[in-house]
Formats: sequence, C-alpha cells, structure tokens
Amino acid sequence: RDLERRIALAHRACETRRAEMETWRADAVKQFADAAALADRHYRLGAVPAATYVELQKQYVEAVETLLETRRELLASTAELEELTGIQLIERP
Repeated sequence: RDLERRIALAHRACETRRAEMETWRADAVKQFADAAALADRHYRLGAVPAATYVELQKQYVEAVETLLETRRELLASTAELEELTGIQLIERP
C-alpha cells in the first residue's frame, strides 16, 4: 500500500514537472542568452541605462535558474519512479 502511494506521488510529480517543461519553448535558454547579450551590447553603447541592464541580466539569470530547477526536479522524480517500479524510463548512453 505504501509502495503504491509512493509510486503515485512520484508519477504525479513527474507529470507536473513535464507539464511545466512543456510551457517552455525548446530554445528558451538560447533566447534568454541572446536577449542578455543584446542588452549587454546596448548597455556598452550607452543606449541602455545601468539599472535597466542590471534588471535584464537579473531576469535572464532567474529564468534560466527556474528552467534548470524544473528540469532537475523532473529528473529527480523520474529517477525515484524508476527506482520504485524497476522500470527504466529514461534512455541512458
């Protein structure tokens, strides 16, 4: 009974994280990096005030951290589900 509950919880966690990941575009990190680089260029040219530049860089870091944390949580819950069920869910090299 406890095993069934743990499997259900791990499965729910996987599905929740997977749904969160699907809201992100596949190239989201690259787009954030490109936007940060463009802001950097404009700042260096004097077209963007320092406060705006810092805020853009902060938003870039926060977005990437959020995406990576969601990926980490998905992998952790998938690993737990694999351990509980004995079924390999992720291909490994």
